[in-house]
Amino acid sequence: MSLDSLVLLTAIAVSGAQTAKPAPEPAPVVLAGEGRDCELPGGLHFIYRFASRPQLGTVVLKVQVFGPDGTRVTALKVSGRASMPQMKDMDSGEQVFKLNRKGDYLMPMDVGMPGGWQVVLSFYKDKRRIYRGKIEFKI
Repeated sequence: MSLDSLVLLTAIAVSGAQTAKPAPEPAPVVLAGEGRDCELPGGLHFIYRFASRPQLGTVVLKVQVFGPDGTRVTALKVSGRASMPQMKDMDSGEQVFKLNRKGDYLMPMDVGMPGGWQVVLSFYKDKRRIYRGKIEFKI
């Protein structure tokens, strides 16, 4: 094989590798009902609840994370994205939960119209996402 052919093949291989798309992310896990334990990696688990029954207006979602021994864990970063899947313009964008004094992660969200809604939760440890889960609810 000539040197020119080798250079050409290498250039094609490199350009193909640069344009390769990353593997698609797996879909988030649909979470168990409100108030039920949901497992996280590393023996952790969490419970989510709405501060009040979801309705039009501002709704507050509360997440509590616990260690294997049942103690409260506050070292994770939790974010959420509230959206109405059938309406492209009804999407909150990624929002970081705020940690209150009790160790609860809180996220207020605006629910602007009746229908099916979802919140995709992401849990991060040391800037690396360790879990994604999805809450579905109707107004």
